[in-house]
Amino acid sequence: PPRPLATDHHFSSRNSMSNQLPLALHTAVLAASSVESPILAWDVRTGTVLKSYKTTATPRNGLSVISRDHLVAAQTVKGTMHFWAVRKEQMSHRSFAPEVVGPVRSSHNGHLCAAGGASGMVYIWEVSSGRLLRAWPAHYKAVTALAFVDDDSLLISASEDTMVNTWSLLTILDAYMEEDSPPVPMYSWSEHTLPVLGIHVGVGGASAMVATCSSDRTVKLWTLAHGVLLRTVVFPACASCVAADPPETTLCVGGSDGTIFASRLNCSHDAPDDDAADRTFLGHTQNVTCLVFSIDGHNLISGSEDGTVRVWDMVSGQSLRAFSQMRGPVTCLIALPKIHLEACDASGSDTQAKRQVNPLALFKKFAAAPGAEPAGAGAGPLVVLPSTIDSRQDYLQASDVVSDVATDVASSSTAKRKRQEQPGLVEEGQEDLSEEVADLKQKLEDATAEIQKWKQMHASLHAFCAEEILPVK
Repeated sequence: PPRPLATDHHFSSRNSMSNQLPLALHTAVLAASSVESPILAWDVRTGTVLKSYKTTATPRNGLSVISRDHLVAAQTVKGTMHFWAVRKEQMSHRSFAPEVVGPVRSSHNGHLCAAGGASGMVYIWEVSSGRLLRAWPAHYKAVTALAFVDDDSLLISASEDTMVNTWSLLTILDAYMEEDSPPVPMYSWSEHTLPVLGIHVGVGGASAMVATCSSDRTVKLWTLAHGVLLRTVVFPACASCVAADPPETTLCVGGSDGTIFASRLNCSHDAPDDDAADRTFLGHTQNVTCLVFSIDGHNLISGSEDGTVRVWDMVSGQSLRAFSQMRGPVTCLIALPKIHLEACDASGSDTQAKRQVNPLALFKKFAAAPGAEPAGAGAGPLVVLPSTIDSRQDYLQASDVVSDVATDVASSSTAKRKRQEQPGLVEEGQEDLSEEVADLKQKLEDATAEIQKWKQMHASLHAFCAEEILPVK
């Protein structure tokens, strides 16, 4: 059912209380440019510069916050990725990607980081270890935007090939998937006719609404629950970026002519698709490249190729302030609670000392060889799955077989070394060696059978998750 309309009186009453907002709702905005310049962070309410992260040249959609502790920015050249701690302005380290990457996006839980390349490849790293978990050809042309759903079960990618693909991370990160067989997208939307430039994903996990904007001057609304097109909105200019307010009642679109269009999402279904916008925000003189909302939803923040960042009031549509310290076109904006950038809270205590900071490792340029044991394997959190073994006795027998094989292999290596040291004993122990080899082969067959049994149980668990937890309709 459509959400109730938010009246101007409702917003006005909340706006009058903006000075009494809790610290968690005080918004800071980070802005990056495509030319060599610092990433600047401002306080949206006061306009004060909070941080200046030096120095980077970031492509569109190439800036992301990992969890709440780290900042990552792709570079326009050399395929490097720069990292900072959010509370420190000096770069902590840099990593090298397999190619020059554009969009970068971190999962909401901070465990994964995805990047899209100019070749159409998408790469996923594990943040804590730096391992390149998966790389696959997601598109035929350069990837332009990436987005995780809020429960991190799906990854959505857009490209210059006009396609928007939805990928299940359960399938992407499946260890038993063959490396030479690329994954198949859960949904593949091809209704756009020109390159797709931006993605917005709403709340709701695998049932969320998705908005995509394109150079064909349209914004299309999709539902992940069924993978179908809900609505198409046509605008008078190229739709460069898209964002929805927190309650998802208003959709804002940045135009290539500098205009920002606002369209209501809770209007009647009888409204014509070509009804572009209910109102416009005027102030930018060039292409609007990025849009974000403040944490409380009262303000819209926009970045443009004219080098300015503007803060807009959503009720009046007026520009409250403009930041013009950027040295070039603004390509990325991120809104986050201001308290995340501060070393101390309102009481003066260290906010970082109260919790454990998520680890961040150097991102590997290449994936580990098939079958290779990664460094630090098993260091992650323990995951307990429902048991599918018939009985505890079967489990103990399987463990005994694997243990016996390991012991016998070690004994065989010791016996072989002794025979090499004493050549005269080779003929005498030939018969014993043959029996030992036969016994080892039999135990190896038993262990192989147990492995196959575990693989079958994994396949059953995978099928259960795919059919019951993430049903594909």
